[in-house]
Amino acid sequence: MVLCYSCIYKSTGQSIKMVHEGKISYERKINVYALLNKYYATDDALKQFAAEYKNNHPQFQVRTFTLTFNDHISVFAPEKETDGFSDDKNDFLDMLAGLNTVWTSFDSRERISKKIVFDKTYTISDSLKNIRWKMTSETREIAGYVCRRANAVISDSLYVVAYYTDQIVPKAGPESLHGLPGMILGLALPHEHVTWFASKVSVIKPMENIAKVPDPEKNKITSDELQNILLKNPALPIKDKRSQFIIRKILL
Repeated sequence: MVLCYSCIYKSTGQSIKMVHEGKISYERKINVYALLNKYYATDDALKQFAAEYKNNHPQFQVRTFTLTFNDHISVFAPEKETDGFSDDKNDFLDMLAGLNTVWTSFDSRERISKKIVFDKTYTISDSLKNIRWKMTSETREIAGYVCRRANAVISDSLYVVAYYTDQIVPKAGPESLHGLPGMILGLALPHEHVTWFASKVSVIKPMENIAKVPDPEKNKITSDELQNILLKNPALPIKDKRSQFIIRKILL
């Protein structure tokens, strides 16, 4: 089957392939030590946890994810073949919705996410929310594509930096981030010390099961309902900065 792409032409006559379907590999990198210093230095028990973690784990937690996409849907999921993935699957960050699978429908503007939160799996079904991106003139090359920078604030206070290319047409990206004029290949939450950057873009026909979205009617909740569940958790006092970080991370 012929790959689904079209071409546009620069003023010089040089053609640019516009990608409509394929697969992207992302590396997510979290500076765990920085998070522990910022959010786990409030009392002796948390300090002890932070010290023990640092003694037994590297500074950076690295996970590989893939985004499979076409013009109608995208699926963002952890790459289970990542080296060391299974050896460290009980890392506390993974239990805070760190290994999400996210299905996004561009046609219906709906998203379904499967998240593991404190050993419990939730299926969250929501409509796509508008993100107010602010474009900049800054560019950088990621995975062979020239990307333009855009900034946004989501969830009232979470500062986001994204790099997107308009050569990949679907308006998708890692996790639930979307809405730029093309694909997000680089993403950073500077204050949360986490980045997602594409390492490879494969222009291929997506797997047939890309459209196999979980039935949203089975045990589904909305993001607002999940937030209410978290706010009622006595272990997450809302005024505590660590609790706020945990809730922001889970709801991303």
